[in-house]
Amino acid sequence: VRTLMVDGNFIYAGGSFAAPHPRNRINRQDVNTSALSPWDPNIGNGDVWAMAASGGNIYVGGDFTLVNGSTTRNALACFDNNGTATGFNPNITGGAVFAVAASGTIVYAGGAFTSVGGQPRQGFAAFNPNAAPNPELHRRIRRQRQARPPPIF
Repeated sequence: VRTLMVDGNFIYAGGSFAAPHPRNRINRQDVNTSALSPWDPNIGNGDVWAMAASGGNIYVGGDFTLVNGSTTRNALACFDNNGTATGFNPNITGGAVFAVAASGTIVYAGGAFTSVGGQPRQGFAAFNPNAAPNPELHRRIRRQRQARPPPIF
């Protein structure tokens, strides 16, 4: 297990576990009974490193490329309450997502990736609900990074 998250009456665990465990890389259990939920995104390969919940959806980051057994999602996916991948597909490439956060309608991802939807994004990206990168936030982050003084050693 690499990441844990509680949302409502459920605790989610993500990591590198697979068979003989009953779920591949992510599961959901009832916090009161510990019963395993039928919710099963079935991360087909790679590991789960981060999770965030917002608006009834669960956003999952890692170094995977397949979810629900055969649906392509590179490094970041969104699942509904049934464990089915939504249409959210930012297509992150060039590395893994190690951090995910969600606030309102914006989803944030941080990690070692280099591209989002074919556009250069060095390790940080913000997305609108349709998975389109949020260009205004990206411009503000770039300006802040460029304005920082160099480190003193």
